[in-house]
Amino acid sequence: AQAIAIGGQYLSPEPLSRDAREQRIASAITEAAIAAIQRASENLDMTTLMDVAARIASSGNVLCIGSGGISSMMATEMQNRLFRLGLSALAQTDGQLQRMYAAVATPETTLLAFSVSGYARSVIEAVEVAQQYGAATVAITAPDSALAKVAGTVILLQSVEDGNIYKPTSSRYALLAIVDMIATTVAESRGPKVLENLRRIKQSVNTLKVDDPKLPLGD
Repeated sequence: AQAIAIGGQYLSPEPLSRDAREQRIASAITEAAIAAIQRASENLDMTTLMDVAARIASSGNVLCIGSGGISSMMATEMQNRLFRLGLSALAQTDGQLQRMYAAVATPETTLLAFSVSGYARSVIEAVEVAQQYGAATVAITAPDSALAKVAGTVILLQSVEDGNIYKPTSSRYALLAIVDMIATTVAESRGPKVLENLRRIKQSVNTLKVDDPKLPLGD
């Protein structure tokens, strides 16, 4: 009975309407993504985000962790954003490795923990371990969640879905927007010294493909 109450909607979904299907799908994805980003932006505490970015910009190393589809993807994306700014950044999505890397954290470490639900056990435990060794811990997660309660600093993200069981969650667009806000703020905090790294990356990547300065850095 509990299984049916939780997952019953997946056993008897409403049939698809094929009228103007292409436009309906395109609108469903884009409108939900825009709404998720706007909602996250309106509810975001930018003072906290700026403080987090300032800490990252001066960190000796940054450990980004997340478990599951969305959160692990964001941990990896944060690493991708930060290394090019001259920071020592590492992403870990394996639960045991998260604990292992947290165990060698120092007061110079900033740990960024991603969890849409806020109840990923390995992420919570890694935060607790890193705190034992003086690391600054930041969670991007749901309000009042288990992760929010243990992290030193919290950037709140409230996941709100529209009930379309066929469509992937729109929360990842909101989370990605927060990642980009942090990365942009970190880059501005570090200033012109990030430019040489960006130039080197652009120059190196352009030797592998068409030399077009309008293409994004790193494709």
